Amino acid sequence: MRKLFTLAFAFTALLANSQTIYVNTATGDDSYDGLSASVSGSNGPKKTINAGVATLNSGEILVIESGVYDENVVFNKNLQLVKTGANAVVANSITITDAADITGNLPVDQAIQSVSVTVQSGSSANDGYVFVAENGALYLNGAQFSETILASKSFILTPIGSVTLGGIRMNGNSATLTLGGDLNVSNAVEVNQFNGGFLELSAFDLTVYTGAVLTQGSAGSFVRTTGTGSLILQSLTDASTVLPVGVGNLYAPVTIDDANNTGESISVRVRSAMNTNSFNPDLPAAVNSFVGLEWIMNESGAAGNNATVKFDYTGNSELNNWAVAQNRIVARNDGTNWNAGTDVNVGDGFASASFTSLGGTFAVYSDFPNAIGDQNANGIVAVYPNPFSNELFIALPAQVQSASFNLIDVTGKLVANGAIATNAVVLPADLASGAYFLALELDGVRSVIKLMKN
Repeated sequence: MRKLFTLAFAFTALLANSQTIYVNTATGDDSYDGLSASVSGSNGPKKTINAGVATLNSGEILVIESGVYDENVVFNKNLQLVKTGANAVVANSITITDAADITGNLPVDQAIQSVSVTVQSGSSANDGYVFVAENGALYLNGAQFSETILASKSFILTPIGSVTLGGIRMNGNSATLTLGGDLNVSNAVEVNQFNGGFLELSAFDLTVYTGAVLTQGSAGSFVRTTGTGSLILQSLTDASTVLPVGVGNLYAPVTIDDANNTGESISVRVRSAMNTNSFNPDLPAAVNSFVGLEWIMNESGAAGNNATVKFDYTGNSELNNWAVAQNRIVARNDGTNWNAGTDVNVGDGFASASFTSLGGTFAVYSDFPNAIGDQNANGIVAVYPNPFSNELFIALPAQVQSASFNLIDVTGKLVANGAIATNAVVLPADLASGAYFLALELDGVRSVIKLMKN
């Protein structure tokens, strides 16, 4: 009881020392002074959050009653937020700009939320993460964010322009963080949730700077892709590093970029994380290879070369002569021919080989490549026309059971959304010309496509 009294006293003292503005979408009016939570004459709460923000000075308190606010909220000054009422505060979109520092957001994470949150340069990426709703989109618009985002919910992280983030840590089991644009990370990438949690590259690249820490992933948590996205590592020289790359829905490529052009020896181990008994869990048990994936790539060739580690499930890059691939495990394509590595070692849970050049494509195959059928990928759709006018056609794979979309402009504002019942999606006629992001969710798999409006 004493602790509760102390907390109540501290909160009362906080309110007394700063101006407090109240907002209530149900009972408020923007003509009211906002100084009271209840209506009395011309006194009472503001109706919109933006009107409340405009009334406050930096560092003051905004108290928001739970409800759905049909507005695009802009926080452009330092504020302390307090949410009241039993439910969440939900806005169409939220933008944090002008280096605003947002604190409070009581009583719980996602008490104030939106499916579309934009953080402008100078503001906090983590403030934006707190506001983004489950399965929403967080846009980072600026060059440098030094923080590490602790991802305990599923959302789409979309950099606008060239963005560097301090780090990403998958902090919640079964959460999926999907990239909606190319992203750089300077400090750490951690995907070690034992009960699942994925960093989804989709169609975009995650570049990890030299010196950043990588965790190797666990049995159900790793970096994966449902598209063309690649994990790009700059000048990785630590032979003990195990990349956090798992099997994913298609394959998880890794590009090792000798950005410093020094030509140093590079050793990398890549381990299959999803299935310890077989590197391709889509195969039936009768033809499973029972070869996990952990292999070492050594480079001592010319400086400035790149290589891509590719997990191939479709057979599209099969060797013409499997005998040269040393038991069909590892091989390198220099752009013309496939060649086996040296020092090939095949164990119960790994395969390793050495190569004399880093350039080309490195492939790891099942023992039974001819048993692998065509890849059936829910995440691949055709969207046209691009540029579009007022209608889009989204060609969904036949097996998709549920599909929805969010259309977001370059400022992070949600301009259209809904379920995809047919292949044609009619968009608002008053959309301005320019770039837009189409965020799709197909049977729980998220992807982002950049579009242009005529």
